[in-house]
Amino acid sequence: MGKPILLLISVSHPLTEPVDKDARFTYDYYRLRVVGLIVAAVLCVIGVIILL
Repeated sequence: MGKPILLLISVSHPLTEPVDKDARFTYDYYRLRVVGLIVAAVLCVIGVIILL
């Protein structure tokens, strides 16, 4: 169960550096949204499976 989740997270993780290297932290809203939707979908499926 954990391997597909790790695969999806690793695929959604870009291999590029942040644009501003001096910045301490930059928000990547696209990646945050994609990972959030993946986690929500997995939790929803797990909830449906538990209810059945």
